[in-house]
Amino acid sequence: MPPRKPAPNSHNRSASKARKKRPHRRETGLRAKWTGFRPFRDASGAPLKRYYNLDTLASATDRLLREKRNFVVRAVQGTLGPAEVTSLEFELTRENNYRFVFRLEAGNARRKQAQFAFVAAKHHENYSKVLATEHHNLRLLHERAPDHVVKPFAGGRIWLPPGRHKNQPRREVYAYLTQWLGGFHEICLDAKGRLAAIGQKKKAYSKAQTEAIKAEVALAVLRSYDAESGTAMEIPQISSGDLLVTPPAKTEPRIKIAGCRRLLKNATPAKLIHRIAGAEWETEETVFSLAPEDPGVIAEAVRNALGRETGRMWFQHYLHALDRGRLKAHPALPREAVEAFASE
Repeated sequence: MPPRKPAPNSHNRSASKARKKRPHRRETGLRAKWTGFRPFRDASGAPLKRYYNLDTLASATDRLLREKRNFVVRAVQGTLGPAEVTSLEFELTRENNYRFVFRLEAGNARRKQAQFAFVAAKHHENYSKVLATEHHNLRLLHERAPDHVVKPFAGGRIWLPPGRHKNQPRREVYAYLTQWLGGFHEICLDAKGRLAAIGQKKKAYSKAQTEAIKAEVALAVLRSYDAESGTAMEIPQISSGDLLVTPPAKTEPRIKIAGCRRLLKNATPAKLIHRIAGAEWETEETVFSLAPEDPGVIAEAVRNALGRETGRMWFQHYLHALDRGRLKAHPALPREAVEAFASE
């Protein structure tokens, strides 16, 4: 009788099956990826100062993501739904003196995806306070002018480990999320003093497009006014990335307010019109007037924001303030124009 073959090792057999099945096993849990770590420069070409390494922010944020109901996952689920968030990809796209801006691409277990802006303070003290105030202001302003102000989501604090000094306390930086404004760019003044979109190349806006941008900024400021609190949006600054604009094209440019660190307080109709008429952007080389060249454009913005009857009343208040000497007319909106708009 031939010898019997030994029985197969059940342990080896199960191990072999496990090895065969392993490639088909779906990984679970949240995966975060960070890219785009590179230096950014100011208008003069000098590198922008940083107060911690970007790797430190990435590591601290990854640690935050493991906490239950952290503000990043909460914001993503508020848009994509309650399914588990499975991937977050952070790409550094912009930087100024006080904040980093990342494009955040998020995905969940149902294969839904969305993009956000992840904004983080560059310092744990003053800049974190500035960013927390900015987040609060964006919430208020988006409710008042949703067509012109970026939609903000949740925010919170990220704990950074101590720095180089052993006795340095733990640091925390404020961060928040907003909608991602694809197709919008920061703007600047080019060498000829024209508005230009910042991209791979600086593309200047035509005169008509520039005037359209001015009109939209005036409309955004007017729609941000709240009579009960007496507050309104401060004039956005180009050097801080407050104003994003679609690049020059055949259609009129569109704007979005992406930052506001300070609200105008004790604002009145007269003061707000006066502020718009005297709005300027200052750079090291020049002063750029933000007031439309045609006073009628300001009047149209007032009527579009408030209606014809209320707009006329606002110009009557402004005319009264000019006549009483409380305010002095700007060249962009002379008294005779105010008088005409107040009687229309």
